[in-house]
Amino acid sequence: MTAAQARHLRQADPRGLNACIAVARGLQLAKRHEELARICSRALKRYPRSVELLRLRSEAYRCLAMAARALADLDRIVLLEPRHPDARLTRGAGRRRAFNFRGAVLDAEELLKLDPGSAQAWILAAEGRRNLGQTRRAVACAARALALEPALPLALVARAKARRAFDL
Repeated sequence: MTAAQARHLRQADPRGLNACIAVARGLQLAKRHEELARICSRALKRYPRSVELLRLRSEAYRCLAMAARALADLDRIVLLEPRHPDARLTRGAGRRRAFNFRGAVLDAEELLKLDPGSAQAWILAAEGRRNLGQTRRAVACAARALALEPALPLALVARAKARRAFDL
């Protein structure tokens, strides 16, 4: 069997993939993160382009405090689906937690190119900019998030943190 035929068989077998995803989601709900990461890794050998398996494994790695592995999976998701907004948002948040503030801001900016109305992306930009010491821009980003979703608590917190850092 050629590599192309094997690839076609994997793509034509959505039931097997769906079964893997169902098992993985069950493990995620049960908070069995080590087992979830192991099952997803095995399934990804068979379905290497499955964004959902990568997302589940990334979340398992995040819960296991394996930030580098979680970010690597999110990088793969962004490569597989460059217009996938959740992957950019999650990767940006992960980069921010890993103290890669410039990377978080870049992810926020890329997401804002795809969806300028994303309040979550504006919040990520505000938090990343605040961490970089760009407090005026952080306040502006948080204000934009609030303008998009006035009741969004995260935007209120981001704006308050930026203002406190800037003593406004």
